[in-house]
Amino acid sequence: MPKLIISGGPVLDGADRANIYQLLADHGLLDAACGGCGRCGKCGVIFADANEPVLADDRKFFCEEELAAGWRLSCLHFLDQDKVIALPRKEKAARTMDSGLWKEIVPDRAWGIGLAVDIGTTTLAASLLDLASGKRLAGAARLNSQKSFGQDVITRIDYAASHRDGLAKMAMAVRGDIAAMAGEACARAGCRVEDIKCVTVAANNVMTHIFGEKDPSSLAAYPFTPAFTGPLQLPGNAPGLPFAAQVPVWCLPAISAYVGGDITGGMLVCSLDELQGNVLFIDIGTNGEMVLARGGEMVSCSCAAGPALEGMDISCGMRAAEGAIEDVVLGSDGCSVQISTIGNSEPLGLCGSGLLALISQLVQAGIIAGNGRLQDHPLVDKAEGKKRFIVDRERDIYLSQRDVRQVQLAKGAILAGVNIMLQEIGLAAGQVDKVLVAGQFGAHLPASSLIGAGLLPAAFGGRIDYVGNTSLSGAAICLLSGEQRQKACSFPGQVNYLELSAWDGYERALMKAMSFC
Repeated sequence: MPKLIISGGPVLDGADRANIYQLLADHGLLDAACGGCGRCGKCGVIFADANEPVLADDRKFFCEEELAAGWRLSCLHFLDQDKVIALPRKEKAARTMDSGLWKEIVPDRAWGIGLAVDIGTTTLAASLLDLASGKRLAGAARLNSQKSFGQDVITRIDYAASHRDGLAKMAMAVRGDIAAMAGEACARAGCRVEDIKCVTVAANNVMTHIFGEKDPSSLAAYPFTPAFTGPLQLPGNAPGLPFAAQVPVWCLPAISAYVGGDITGGMLVCSLDELQGNVLFIDIGTNGEMVLARGGEMVSCSCAAGPALEGMDISCGMRAAEGAIEDVVLGSDGCSVQISTIGNSEPLGLCGSGLLALISQLVQAGIIAGNGRLQDHPLVDKAEGKKRFIVDRERDIYLSQRDVRQVQLAKGAILAGVNIMLQEIGLAAGQVDKVLVAGQFGAHLPASSLIGAGLLPAAFGGRIDYVGNTSLSGAAICLLSGEQRQKACSFPGQVNYLELSAWDGYERALMKAMSFC
């Protein structure tokens, strides 16, 4: 059995011809935005033997100097003999949001403790609560271990479909994450996992399907029909979960295939159906989900923003962790860059908030034209014939033309969704009274960047409020109140879901929304 020897790390045994990326991913040592399909370039490793074959796709992501140094995409190479590699610098722990808007409710006065969980595509968070008082006892958060199977929901659906045990592996990965968070939170609160009496889970519909080990493949093809409707309940001792058999694990119901239980939770916490005026609720992440309410009438839609807005699939992108550039300001001379990093650490790359701040600044300065093309400028150079904007020359941090296109696609999808919902409900952007931005990504992004980069209409200026992780707080109020669980179950019948791909004129709306003008 050949071995993969990691410099300064473990020695892994692999089957003959094992895919090197998959072997590393299975041991939690590497993850890539595309799940190891050779598309994102994020699974690079350094082979000690520089004679490791150079494939055509290796050349797409590494220059001749890097190839000579042994850099290759691990997903394209196989363990046909003992091999020695070095891994890229390990990314530091990601910043995770574990709190959100709260509304006062009367708990059911049950005895004991319960666990509320938010399963995000990228991150997970949990809150341990006293069921009688509603008091939060402790919390925990971590990256979603499914990240090694792909950074977005479509890639994970593909993984489930293309690997015989893919769905089971991903289900066990996220259940293991929940078990770890439950243990961590209980240790902080001075109690035991065995003391947990009930669990509620909020997640997008794909994550709920995978968590419940339900085939998500029907969510990837029209008419996008889920494998089940309504709330999903699992026993607490389902494989990989650490709870007692009698502990109910209750997942909030989805509005539609791509407006999930996480949005249901947000609607509950924000009392969206009861608010006066015209209110847009939006959760911006790898999947942009939104609900527009006007006096009790509600419409929703979902758009595939992709992983770019979370720093993935970007040349110098990274998660929101220590060292990530989270804000960028062009100097008054127009030829210098001022950056701020998480933790005030040495810059390592661009996270989502830094990426959009940079895009906003470059659009405002005319360095990015309305069509998305980088213009000639002292800070714009060329690498292998392709333009890029230099953020930090010393550390080789830059924004490529391809990166701009990735953001352009994401922002176009979100803005088109907003515009179509406004059209459906008969409102102009200026008639929206309030915009509630949920989720981790939005919370760290100033309104100036959301509007300046073109994700939201300029008319929303001054009307944006941040409500935090409402998926988690929505799961928490469902944990405490049967009345809120019933209300969550009523939402799917109250919301008119718009399937954008079937919308007449969607392609034109998307192309228009992609413009930076």
